[in-house]
Amino acid sequence: MTLRKVWADSRYLARQTIALTVLIGLGIMLFVGLYQAYQNIGLTYDTIYANTHFADAAILMRRAPEGLIQRVGAIPHVVQAVGRVVKDGTIIQRGRKRERVAGRFMGLPVGRRPIINDLWITEGRYISRADEAVLEHQFAHETGYEVGDMIKCSYLGREREFTLVGFAISPEYVYPVPSKHSMFVARGTFGVVFIDEERARNWLGVGRQITEIHAVIEPGHRDDVLSKMEGLARPHGLETSYLRKDQPSNYVLTLDKEGWRTMSVFFPFLFLSSAGLSLYGALARIVRLQVTTIGMLKACGFSRWQILGQYTAQGLLITLAGAIPGAIFGHMLSIGVSNLYMNELRLPFFIKVAHADTLLGGLTLAAVTGLVAALLPARMAGRLPPAVAMRGDVESPGGRRLQRGLVRAIRLARVVWLIPVRGVFRRASRTLLAMGGIAGGAIIIITTLGMHVSTMGAIDEYLTGTRKYEIDLSFTHPDGLSLAAAGAALPGGRSMARSTSVPVRIRSSRGESEMVLMGIEPGQQLLQVRAVDGEMIAVRPDSIWLPKLTLTRLGVEAGDPVQVEWIQSSRRWSVERTMRVAGAVEVSMGSSAYGEYADVRRHFTDKVYPEGSYGAFVDCDPSQTEALKHLFERSDEVAMVSTTKDAKEEIDEQMAMIFVFIAILLSFGGVLAGSAIHSVGSVSILERTRELATLRSLGFSARQTGALVALELLVLSSLGLVVGLPMGATLNTLFLESFSTETMSFRAVLPIWVHLVTVCTVLLLVAVSSHVANRRLAAMDLSQATKARE
Repeated sequence: MTLRKVWADSRYLARQTIALTVLIGLGIMLFVGLYQAYQNIGLTYDTIYANTHFADAAILMRRAPEGLIQRVGAIPHVVQAVGRVVKDGTIIQRGRKRERVAGRFMGLPVGRRPIINDLWITEGRYISRADEAVLEHQFAHETGYEVGDMIKCSYLGREREFTLVGFAISPEYVYPVPSKHSMFVARGTFGVVFIDEERARNWLGVGRQITEIHAVIEPGHRDDVLSKMEGLARPHGLETSYLRKDQPSNYVLTLDKEGWRTMSVFFPFLFLSSAGLSLYGALARIVRLQVTTIGMLKACGFSRWQILGQYTAQGLLITLAGAIPGAIFGHMLSIGVSNLYMNELRLPFFIKVAHADTLLGGLTLAAVTGLVAALLPARMAGRLPPAVAMRGDVESPGGRRLQRGLVRAIRLARVVWLIPVRGVFRRASRTLLAMGGIAGGAIIIITTLGMHVSTMGAIDEYLTGTRKYEIDLSFTHPDGLSLAAAGAALPGGRSMARSTSVPVRIRSSRGESEMVLMGIEPGQQLLQVRAVDGEMIAVRPDSIWLPKLTLTRLGVEAGDPVQVEWIQSSRRWSVERTMRVAGAVEVSMGSSAYGEYADVRRHFTDKVYPEGSYGAFVDCDPSQTEALKHLFERSDEVAMVSTTKDAKEEIDEQMAMIFVFIAILLSFGGVLAGSAIHSVGSVSILERTRELATLRSLGFSARQTGALVALELLVLSSLGLVVGLPMGATLNTLFLESFSTETMSFRAVLPIWVHLVTVCTVLLLVAVSSHVANRRLAAMDLSQATKARE
């Protein structure tokens, strides 16, 4: 009989029951979909890393004797260690979209697979001869190479051709980035070519030496072992070192993966919180409407625990009715997200399995939400004395006095307008619950739009605010700078600014940080880097501008001295100097230090050539960009050419997945706010059926009566927005801060249109809910409604 009553009550509140199950279902769908996608992303990476024997630690040097491999292998807790030759150069692609791109040439053994950092062949086969090569698969896909094609590679002007026999995933380049100093590269502008190690030694001019050592280390000893590896490599020009978690590709992928985990908790929490509040309001309403029934049941012998169990079961029924399909659709959402992610990274496979712990966790979250939401109404029902309950007197005198006092405090011209005001203050709990649901929807909309605005703002700052040029050039030789000046003097050219860059290590008494030091000319206008106060930086000799987060981490401020050294400095080849901090720069994308061009070139780049980089920014008429690009690419002095158009295309492609995600969250936020508003509208009619029917009997039309309900909805929605808008702004700031790193910094900017869109969305939902209320009022049976108990 109790179960039949639970079912009957759910049917009686059919619209509210559906709205609540939808809210619970969406919350569980988001949790299962996003968290399961996060799990599958990690599982896919782990599978690749396990099958390719991804190294636990690595040291990169200028060059070192092969005997260093045995010395590293002899360090306690090192399981295996391998050395190899790796150098950066240029891939020449005549007739393709980009005729010159950055290349990395890596020597691997012929006839046997590497025991550490092996390749996952996606097409073709592994190398078996000295004239063969395997190409990193994402670069191959972007540039249109096929197995059997020839690829031309150049290192310091020495060109070699190889036959491509396969494409492969490398654990070091699942997301292909050159280094932790260059986290953002356009697709198709950086390729990794795997060739015979003996031929690599001869061609790259290293002889019987190595440039990298990678090691597998016993768990729990990796930090100590890496420190000892660094000590061994430092005399040979240690460039950089890292554990697996800091390896550039893995680091970027981990940031992305952790972003999924944050979102899989943040947004479902808002949904389930709002759903729990709405469920609490619905069950409390049932208790108030059924107090006489509760009194009769208790008078007939039903115990307090039976009454408590009935209303608790009511909450569990509604939540599980939404959670079960929510978990199913959440699994489907995770598959869709995985497919998008697989296409984004060009992965040949992606693990898309259901995780029992996540599905069970989603159902448990729903059950806990229903249990918590039902507990207070159920306790209230179970504790009602039979005599009080049968009188229908469930509200305290204090609550009634508060309501009367609030109504008297409001002076209106027409008495009839007191009706919606009385509805707002009729029950404080219902008003607060309605405000919570509406505020939750507003928070999701604001946070989602804020993420979109901040992301697009960072991109716009990079493409149009900082870059005032069309072409970015990198040269293989300092003499190439004259080529940039000649190109800028051609028809369509406007101006040119020289640049230089070198990877450095910056030290203070508080710590150290590695980044790229870029030298730019004083007074140039093509690269407009701004300080934290918004003014363009003024570069001077002997001074250095550092990112704001780096200044904080190093514990320095403007005027303080810092030690700046070339990242490969050693006892044999030391390139370092003391510079003064000029100030802090704040950029959204990238992490570079800035100095005066001639100063950086004289003290660093010229001394470490060819390890340093010479470049130039060229501005021209956009219609001439492609022509100049191809002209530059034909020169052997040019290592790589990139244009603003290339950067935009790359960003647009990467943003496609984010736009889909934003659209999903905006839809879900609208559903949350709409469900809360619709629930409030339905409550207003159910709780005041006799009052509204009496107004109809006195001559009020259905439209006039509906206007009173609509006004009440409007007031409640306004109160919800008053709470939701500032809370959304605060949570948006906290949400974006959780994604900020030294290489990516989001500014929490909320333009006025974000608030206007949120307000208009809520008002539109009020209009839709009011229309539904009007239809219900028009179909009301007045003879029965006037007898209803409020």
